[in-house]
Amino acid sequence: MNKKILVVDDEEHIVLVLRKFLEVSGYAVFVASDGKEGFERVKEVKPDLILMDAVMPNQDGYTTVRKIRALKLEQDSELATLSAIPIIVMTAQGPHMQDIFELEGISAYITKPFKNDEVLDAIRGLLGE
Repeated sequence: MNKKILVVDDEEHIVLVLRKFLEVSGYAVFVASDGKEGFERVKEVKPDLILMDAVMPNQDGYTTVRKIRALKLEQDSELATLSAIPIIVMTAQGPHMQDIFELEGISAYITKPFKNDEVLDAIRGLLGE
């Protein structure tokens, strides 16, 4: 079975590029267009890894990462296990970089614009492939 990756990003062109590239690389790809939708999709899809944009409307990536990590406190053991999903935060270099370094719970970060190989290397490293 293909590993499942959830891409959470509000920029359609980035989602399209990542989806195509990751599917060709053998992953099942699911998408969400903002942090709120992303958080709900985590519970539905139960992905093996999440690619999370930092800055999005409705709920930013930082808040969404914190909510995912807080699932470890859930009484439902299936939900609690979701708190350990590796999360790669994607961001453009700028004022938000400091937030990334201070944010607990991210597994890695990638700056935009990124190279597909950089994304794939990060994913494979976190999934032990």
